[in-house]
Amino acid sequence: MNVSTRICVFGLLWKDDMLGVIELKSVSWDGFLHLPGGGVEFGESPMQALMREWEEEVGIKIIQAVPFTNVSVCFNRTAEDGKHQSCHTIGMIYTIEKYETLSGDQVEYELLWKTAEQIQATPCMPILGSLVRECAIRKNNHGS
Repeated sequence: MNVSTRICVFGLLWKDDMLGVIELKSVSWDGFLHLPGGGVEFGESPMQALMREWEEEVGIKIIQAVPFTNVSVCFNRTAEDGKHQSCHTIGMIYTIEKYETLSGDQVEYELLWKTAEQIQATPCMPILGSLVRECAIRKNNHGS
């Protein structure tokens, strides 16, 4: 069994009650929803990684983001080589407060706007499912 731990950063970008997500295009996760973001590379700060990932994936330049929460999720999957893999993702989650949309066609994914209900009704990556539940709990506890 292959075991991996990955430290990642993800951004929450809200438009009214909808969250900006991407639909993955990979053998293992085709069609699954996820947050734009990814692994922190050696020597990068979490904010540098967040900014790089958002520019690469959805063509958005982050101007201001603040920490929201940290999430730790373990899950099993079948890797593209057919081998079983146990994964542990530690995600640092930021709320994006200011941004610019960059021009050009060099983005990996289209940013899709989904409500929590739509996300819960669609296959999604474990970290996104965990965050949607946490946001719902916070909303219910704070009445906002």
